[in-house]
Amino acid sequence: MGRRILAFFLGMIFGWIILVGGVVLAAAIIKPSTFGANTDYVNDAGKSFDDMPLLDIIIDGVKLINDNNLSINSVKSAFGVDLIDLLGLDSQNQEFDELKSVNFADQNGLKAALGGIKLSSLAPLLNGAINDEIVTAWKNSSEPPTLNDLTSFNMTKVLGGVTLKAVVPQIKTTGIEGIIASKDLGAFVASLNSGGNAVSFLLDGARIGDVMNFTYDENSDAWLNGDAPVTDNLVLIVADVELSDITNGSFSVNTMLKDVKVGEMMGYDFDEQTQKWFDEQKEITDKVQLAIANIKTTQLTDGSFSLNTLTNGLKTGDVLGFVYDESASTWKTGSGAVVTDALTVKIADLSMTELLNGDFSVNDVIDGMKIGDVMGYTFDEESGKWFDGEAEITDKLTINLAERDLMTVKDNGLDLAEIVKGMKVGDLMGYTFNATQNKWYNGESEVTDTLTLKLIDKDAASLADGSLDFASIARDLKMGELMGYACDDDGKWFDGETEITDRLTLNIASKTLGELSEANFEFDVLLEGVTFGELIGVTADSPVIMQKLADTEITRLEEKLNEMYVGDLLDYHRREIDVVGLQLTLETVTTDNESNNICIITTTGEYQGLYIRYDTTTKKFYEAQSCKADHTQHTDECFDYQYYDKNGNKADGINNIVSNLFVSNLDSSDLTDKIMNLPLSEFYQSQQSGVLSLIDTDTSLSNLPAALTDAVSNAAMGTLIENGVIEIQCAEQLDAIYQNDEKSWREMSITEFVDSLVSKLSSVSVS
Repeated sequence: MGRRILAFFLGMIFGWIILVGGVVLAAAIIKPSTFGANTDYVNDAGKSFDDMPLLDIIIDGVKLINDNNLSINSVKSAFGVDLIDLLGLDSQNQEFDELKSVNFADQNGLKAALGGIKLSSLAPLLNGAINDEIVTAWKNSSEPPTLNDLTSFNMTKVLGGVTLKAVVPQIKTTGIEGIIASKDLGAFVASLNSGGNAVSFLLDGARIGDVMNFTYDENSDAWLNGDAPVTDNLVLIVADVELSDITNGSFSVNTMLKDVKVGEMMGYDFDEQTQKWFDEQKEITDKVQLAIANIKTTQLTDGSFSLNTLTNGLKTGDVLGFVYDESASTWKTGSGAVVTDALTVKIADLSMTELLNGDFSVNDVIDGMKIGDVMGYTFDEESGKWFDGEAEITDKLTINLAERDLMTVKDNGLDLAEIVKGMKVGDLMGYTFNATQNKWYNGESEVTDTLTLKLIDKDAASLADGSLDFASIARDLKMGELMGYACDDDGKWFDGETEITDRLTLNIASKTLGELSEANFEFDVLLEGVTFGELIGVTADSPVIMQKLADTEITRLEEKLNEMYVGDLLDYHRREIDVVGLQLTLETVTTDNESNNICIITTTGEYQGLYIRYDTTTKKFYEAQSCKADHTQHTDECFDYQYYDKNGNKADGINNIVSNLFVSNLDSSDLTDKIMNLPLSEFYQSQQSGVLSLIDTDTSLSNLPAALTDAVSNAAMGTLIENGVIEIQCAEQLDAIYQNDEKSWREMSITEFVDSLVSKLSSVSVS
């Protein structure tokens, strides 16, 4: 009903629909309600529009036009009709205040008023064509985009707050794809416009754990490998490294290992509540193991480690394997026997720091004695072995200590490098090496962790003299080793028995931590050979743009995007035409070089008369549209490709024009010129009646106002009636009134007719 009233009312004002009576009495009596109009419109004078005589409507309408005061406000004031409300928009929205006061004849003012309207306010006109998430993003924006932003192609503002998820709802929300899906497209466009790197922007916030196909559980604050939590401490540390730290050169091994202790690297668990270390479920009580476990890895890499760091708080008894009974204040041997020898007790009570600094002093009593003697051990000269009671001592550290001469220790101090000579770090950590199998064991379990194996196989002397370069061990580790993969002699990586073929995983696996921590490391190296389809997971159900980018290497993504048509971004596609067996006629095209790219199919059948255009990139013909420009010399670009949506419907008008633009060449002038030069035939089929039937369908949109004015102003009343532009229900009475005139009212233009009718009515009133 609203649209019919709007059409009726506008027709009255512009002269497109005129209802007049054959006589003064009829014109004064006939009202809109006479024709069934039933509205609530009341003008400023309190008069109902339904009850206004049509003669008053005509006269007031002509007066608004003649006074150059035709606006939404003046129409509402004179007739009570709210044109904004009739369009289904919120008339109370202050955005429309400026538009309401603009004269329809003021094209510049009208354009300016329209341009300032927010896109979210116009959403009702789109009938749900725009995703609700996009409309919500427009509404929530601190600077909501306007119609001006859209027509000027300010995509930074139009897409501000809009995510890829809002545009492509079927995209995943987990892993790297989920991170990309959450990116603000407006910020993405702004980044590209300022020379930003597309890959860095899209992957910002992603971590190595995402690349390793782990899933981060926000609720439990933990990484998951499938359904199982990742427990390896080193892998967890690496998984938390952000890819942006690698791309901007801020990543380093030292940064990664900050606050990490050696115990964590060894696979021990630290209970924050009890402040105790555990090896699996067993509490670690050995003081030496605890001292080593508490060393910060950064102390090993930055040169701050010293023997005092290791021995701080340790007693000699701790190092020799004694256990101090706090309740009885006594030392006990490994077999549980209480140490009673005074000298042994004294030595056991000495701090390791005192021993290392040479502060240990004993009289001649210790001359010729070894530490093993005073510790109650027995040396078997025949076998050359030390025994604790009946048990042979096999611990290398204990044996080396037992061999130390007490007087030498008194005079020169305890040389830790000598004590650990021939030992490995694994020996100090309580691991056991099986020489036959060439394997290390932690209790009954074989040690397989790469980093642990590299560390425990180092000479213990390097730990004692501070020369152990833990950073170099970590730097030389390949990511594949950290990820639990194995590399064979041919350089192939395996996950168990399965060869790894994924290019991204292979690229990462082959790099060492040292390479990743280099300041000049190029992150693009990890993406070499990796396609968009492999990274995102493109399927046959994915949008057209994702399918077209599927085989594109990530490093060429930005380049490929610039080579694409906007139609690909809009999820449209072109229809390929197989020309084999078809008769073709070349279209005359003027280009820098002769072109054979535009043809017309002349073969009888469904394609007869169809334009086709050859794409020099894909080497295929696609359906095209005929040239709609008003010129005699054509170029290839005159013949736009015909795009289709996913349901097989043609993309008409503006959609097809925008689809034919390249992303790299897209700017506001291209878009505006294309739209304004579009013929009316792109918006509607040939009109058999109505005001548009008076206008040639080849008229461009830019010439429409002038063409409408000229057509209505110059057309005879008879022509207007025949074409249904106006409706006269009293034609016979008018014929009678004008029967003696030289010129029939049917031959008059609408202006002549109104002037003539007013004149006749005035003369009747006077008489």
